Amino acid sequence: MNDLERMDRHSHLHPFTSVSESRPSGRILTRASGMTVVDEKGRSYLDSLSGLWCVNAGYGNARITDAIAKTSRELSFGHNMMGAGNEYAVRLADRLLQLTDGVMRKVFFGNSGSDANDTNLKLARLYHRCRGEPDRIKFIARHGGYHGTTLATSSLSGLNGIRRSVGLPDPHYVHVSAPEIFTHVRPGRFVTEEQYADFLAQELEATILREGPDQIAAFVAEPVMAVGGILLPPRTYFSKIKAVLDKYGILLIIDDVVCAFGRLGHWYGWQTLDVRPDLVTLAKGLTSGYVPMSASLLGERLWRTLEQSAGDIGTFGHGFTTSGHPLAASAALANIDTLEQQQLLTRATAQGALLLETLLATLEDCAVVGDIRGQGLLVGVELVADLDTLRPFIEPGAFAAKVAAACLDLDLIVRALPDKDVIAFAPPLTITAQEIADIARRFAQAVKQVAKTITQ
Repeated sequence: MNDLERMDRHSHLHPFTSVSESRPSGRILTRASGMTVVDEKGRSYLDSLSGLWCVNAGYGNARITDAIAKTSRELSFGHNMMGAGNEYAVRLADRLLQLTDGVMRKVFFGNSGSDANDTNLKLARLYHRCRGEPDRIKFIARHGGYHGTTLATSSLSGLNGIRRSVGLPDPHYVHVSAPEIFTHVRPGRFVTEEQYADFLAQELEATILREGPDQIAAFVAEPVMAVGGILLPPRTYFSKIKAVLDKYGILLIIDDVVCAFGRLGHWYGWQTLDVRPDLVTLAKGLTSGYVPMSASLLGERLWRTLEQSAGDIGTFGHGFTTSGHPLAASAALANIDTLEQQQLLTRATAQGALLLETLLATLEDCAVVGDIRGQGLLVGVELVADLDTLRPFIEPGAFAAKVAAACLDLDLIVRALPDKDVIAFAPPLTITAQEIADIARRFAQAVKQVAKTITQ
């Protein structure tokens, strides 16, 4: 163990990592470029997850790093409270709204996807209070959904791993089924995606009626579930869900933290759906992860209600010291310029199709690969114990974890998702055809290597 590893174990409490100081050492990165990262030992890896679903523009983009450096010299800090502001935050807010084609009305800045979702929960409750319905304080999300790790968003997230050790979830947060087409749309279950979408909408309505329609503030969902398993919704899912929500006066919050800024081939993931959200959560790809930043987008009916109730609300008592920080806003503006000028949204669609096609071809003879699915450059491979019956492995997630470890041995970073045997890919939008071929080759080698351990 070198000095840096020893220091890391002694001093650093890592997120989503064992608290034991005797845990195996992880990678300590020292530099990166494109989609290649290098650790302190000089070992290079192909990062097929863009860090944590965030480095959309690729590592080491000069336009973004130069913008950060220039802004740090000109305006190292400028808050946005009590009516103050800074040029970069103002320009970014306007730019983000332009990209919605007039659908959204206001932007509020934060620091992470977790706090942006927290902001949106507050805004949803405030909206209903302004309308004379203060009892609407419950939220509905989906099992397996990931929406953050604050006290509120840990309850909102549908993952037991972030809740069980701290006495959550809070009973004001309720969960319904995630859309799992691979599992449910097949003979003996739902014959078509349309029937499955009907079932999910009916389940949501039954949940609303059970909890009390006059107590539900909002429904929260990702356009494509990322951590939950790279789950694409049935084609009519969101329109059916939205009809139920409108029937009971419930807001729709779209958590677009992973899916926005080109990941699905559009500026925003919700633009691939046939619904208009009331609130949108942004982070990750907003700055391509170069600087921490998040944003909440407020829709027309929500903003109109708040504006009409300004006298009753008074000061909006919410915010953070670094909300709309000039360095972060400058990075976001440069990031958007990069995505636009390099046509990375169009590229995400084309390269995503190539990644799917290449994985399908490379893994076609692999008996543990049950499904390969995705949209844009958000792709998942679901692994099964038996291909004929699609029977899952006995211990959910264990096989995928072994595959991810085998990929690391081949200098490839992938993500084994929690509670499922699904491997996720979300590479930078700058990915090349050669890098796609390398990813598929190394991944197939890892899968087949691990599969031998259960068939021999």
